[in-house]
Amino acid sequence: VSTSIPVQVATGTVWSKVSSGYKHTIAIKEDGTLWGWGWNFFGQVGDGTNGKDTPNDKSDDSITTTTQIDSNNSWLEVSGGAWFSTALQNNGAIYTWGYNNHGQLGNNTSGEGTRADSPQPIITDTHFTNVYAGHAQAIAIKDDGTLWGWGFNGKGSLGDGTTEDKTTPTQLGTESDWHSIFVGYEHTLAIKEDGTLWLWGRNDYGQIGDGTKENKTSPIQIGNDKDWYIVRGGGMHSLAIKRDGSLWAWGRNDYGQLGDGTNTDRITPVQIGTDTDWQMVDGGFYFSIAMKSNGEVWAWGHNDYGQLGDGTFSDSNKPVKAANLDLTDNQVPIADAGSDLTVNEGDTVTLDGSNSSDPDGTIVSYDWVQTSGSSVVISDTTSSKISFTAPSIDTDSETLAFILTVKDDKGFFNSDAVNVTVSNVISKADLKITSLKIPRKVKRGRKAVFKCIVKNVGSFGASSTELSFYLSKDNSSQILSEDILLGTKKVKKMKKGKIRVLKKKWKIPRKFKKGSFYLKAYCDSKDSVEESNEDNNLKVSKKRMKIVK
Repeated sequence: VSTSIPVQVATGTVWSKVSSGYKHTIAIKEDGTLWGWGWNFFGQVGDGTNGKDTPNDKSDDSITTTTQIDSNNSWLEVSGGAWFSTALQNNGAIYTWGYNNHGQLGNNTSGEGTRADSPQPIITDTHFTNVYAGHAQAIAIKDDGTLWGWGFNGKGSLGDGTTEDKTTPTQLGTESDWHSIFVGYEHTLAIKEDGTLWLWGRNDYGQIGDGTKENKTSPIQIGNDKDWYIVRGGGMHSLAIKRDGSLWAWGRNDYGQLGDGTNTDRITPVQIGTDTDWQMVDGGFYFSIAMKSNGEVWAWGHNDYGQLGDGTFSDSNKPVKAANLDLTDNQVPIADAGSDLTVNEGDTVTLDGSNSSDPDGTIVSYDWVQTSGSSVVISDTTSSKISFTAPSIDTDSETLAFILTVKDDKGFFNSDAVNVTVSNVISKADLKITSLKIPRKVKRGRKAVFKCIVKNVGSFGASSTELSFYLSKDNSSQILSEDILLGTKKVKKMKKGKIRVLKKKWKIPRKFKKGSFYLKAYCDSKDSVEESNEDNNLKVSKKRMKIVK
């Protein structure tokens, strides 16, 4: 019987993980035991039976109570596919069971008769850290950051550049920097260690998010943001939470499953509302569900069976609060990435997040990511403290931005940002006038020729600037208000060590008063070039120039 409000499935509060397939559910208790219930026609519950054993007795098609699958207590992760299931043990081994029409069990077989009614190890490799099941395919990550997949690949959902099914785990590409993954119906979502978002597979509703509706057989980066933290896939829509707690969605939206207040498909990620306190999100085939940091559960999309839990059977294209389901027994952890720093090129930089804390539990993971600035190599992104070498920069200074995200023992997360300003104290330009020559005497109405040599004595290139010439009665090393500006000459950009010889002719006006004057040449008179020494830009002629009638 359908219900439009949440009801407790089983007694007790001992469950740690749960995942739903098409019509079945797989879960893990806190003691590490594996449980399942629901439709079992293909053996996807995993208790050793299936509905095909008694094809004329439909009562055998489903397991209607929570049923322990085996006596093993080392289960760590579970994921339910359409008609099959996957699970990971704490030793890193992957097990599969259920239907195998596309080789989704990963046991080098495929077809109607190759199903399994109980968990079976697919390979002896025990280096996997997570596994997710889709329609008839599975994707897993190893502890070395490599990505592996098997099963259905007709839409390119495995991401190996082909559309051929794989019956055994196959490495997808050569990259070893994958951080987290999730598998939708026939598309795959992933985040790399640098916080970038990547998708591939089926894309007829824009669920890949690259602005097209063309299938992708290889991973494609979505935008340039580096602060993605959680990704989930529904039927043909995608969901994500950034490290700032904002919620994003894209893809199919005919039932309002994106939650943006419309029923219009989106082919690029759009933010859902303005709230930044989302903690968890997941997608059903035509609906979505998420939790906020205060424990409130919200849902949106198709509601024909009451799946939104709001007490109605009406669809909603905006998040609606599930009734009687405030999970407020956990507080959000406090992330502390430390104070902003100013360092020099080549310095060893340490960022310390060890002051992060959890008011009612413990911090179980640290996750650092660099979001802007020249890329650096971080010692260990999962440590409370990280270190790196400040990069060489081409400007006077550059700001590197980092985000620390911490997660507590109940799965809630929080983030804090820290900036590192790198100063270029070694490599700067330094423009110096090394020579200044003037004529001894010039008549009014005639042209005077001035020769000036400018050298970049610094250790870095200088952009173009200008050279100003003044006539002065005073030979002090400063421009006075009574000094007379003759004019300016452009100085082209100069590499370090470069010399430019500048000549300029000026006609002395006939009405110019007679007398003797020093010539002052002032390079970079508008201070447009950042220099290591700003006090050597002015040079005064040793002798005076006499202006006569």
